[in-house]
This record gives sequence, C-alpha cells and structure tokens, in this order.
Amino acid sequence: MATWFFPECAPGSGAIREKPGGWLRPLPLLCLALVGAWAFGATFWLGRIGFMSLDMPITWDAGWRILHGQVPCRDFNTPGDVVPALIQAVFFKICGVNWWGYLAHAGLCNAVFALGVTLFLSRMGAPRLVALFAGAMEGWHFNTPIGVPYYDQYSYFFAFFALAAMTLGVVEEERFRRACWLACVAPLAVATILSKVSPGLYALALLPGVWVFGSRKRERWEILGVLAASALVTGAALAAIGWLEGITFGRMWESFFGLPSGIGHERWAAVRWEDWKL
Repeated sequence: MATWFFPECAPGSGAIREKPGGWLRPLPLLCLALVGAWAFGATFWLGRIGFMSLDMPITWDAGWRILHGQVPCRDFNTPGDVVPALIQAVFFKICGVNWWGYLAHAGLCNAVFALGVTLFLSRMGAPRLVALFAGAMEGWHFNTPIGVPYYDQYSYFFAFFALAAMTLGVVEEERFRRACWLACVAPLAVATILSKVSPGLYALALLPGVWVFGSRKRERWEILGVLAASALVTGAALAAIGWLEGITFGRMWESFFGLPSGIGHERWAAVRWEDWKL
C-alpha cells in the first residue's frame, strides 16, 4: 500500500508517470470512489443552503426552456450557458423539474472535475497521495461554494479538460493515443465557449504555450495537423446543428458577445472613479 501511494519510494521505480490502467485495481478504485463521493456530497449538501436570486436560476431557466422545446440563440438569448442548460434539461427529464435534480447536476459536475484533476496529476507524475489530495480539495472548492450548476464553473470545467487533453496529447509518445487526446481539444474548447466566453478565453489562451513548450520538435506539425482536422470537423458539426435548428450567426453573436459586452460597458460606465482616488 505504501509503495502505491508513494511510487517514487519503490525500489527501481525510475519514471513515476502513472500508466493509463494504473488505477484499475481495488485500492485505487476505492480511493477514486471516495474522492468522487466527497465531491458530489459536498456540493449536493451545501447547495441546499441559501439562494441567490441573481445567479442561481440562470441554468435552471435555460434548462427549463430547452426541456419544453425552446432552442438557445433562436427562441431566447443567453450570454453563454448553452452546454450547462442542455445537461440540466436532461436532469430535469430524468429527475423532474425540482431542486434535487438541480443539485444532482451540480454534484456530478463537481465529482467529474475532482476525478479529472486527480487522474491528470497522477498521469503527469504526481505521487498518488498528492493527486488524491488535490482532487479532494478541488471537490471542496470548485463547485461547492455556489452549490448549483453555473456557467462560469462549466467554462473552467471544459477549459481544464481542453488543457489536460492538449497536455496529454503533446507528451504522449504513442501516435494513436496522441491523436485521440488532441482530437478532443477542439470539441472541449467549443464547449468552453458555449458555456461562457470570457473565462474560457482566459484559459484557452494557454493552449499555444502548451504546444510551444511541451511538444517535441519532430512532432509539432503533426500535432497542428490533428488539431486543425479536429477543429474543422467540430466547426462543420456546429454549423450543421445551427443550420438544422434555424440559429443564425447574428443571434449567436448577440448572445455570446453583444449581451456580455453591453453589460460590461454598463458596469464600466457606472464606476465612480473619484471614489478610487487615493
């Protein structure tokens, strides 16, 4: 057990980067289950406390609209929140339109994020105990403070997995697995933007740095080729969905850029700069 938690202490351990199947044993799976249960339970329990009428109903309202047949950016405007609302519509369909289904969605998102952090750190060579601790802390800090599905959290959620897929792709030596990781980057980046634009752009700006500083020179053009192909397929699929659902580019621009920038200008204009003078 000690050498599993601290593999770098094992005799002749050499490189400690976790193998893909290294967690598929009873003790590792139990540890992952505990981290996931902790992350889900913390959000599910604490999400019952308090209600912020400005932010908490955003995904609820959009999920309810989608459940009843409305289409984002066609039947209603939304400053992001498309992916969280689509997922919430599924939870409403399964659990009914109630607060428990809302909390279950938030808890599941929190659990997946905590497990993703754990496995990513382990894959990159962190001691398993460190990876588990980091995952448990993310299970407490990521979605638990707000306690419900929220589009800022989802934007960071998908941005993290896009960065993780990019990182795992550039460090992977086996060509097929490398291509699989890199092919996930574009869909995850789109999911980031469809959740909320501004937080996602901050995180996705790190992707070129991962390519420049993390990739091997002989593989850089191959990596760009896979990323470009994935981006083309993802863009074509998104355009086809928009065309089939009757969503125009103008409505998408208004929802994702017009509304947020308008709100930002209003808030900027309302600042009393004289109050900030020393």
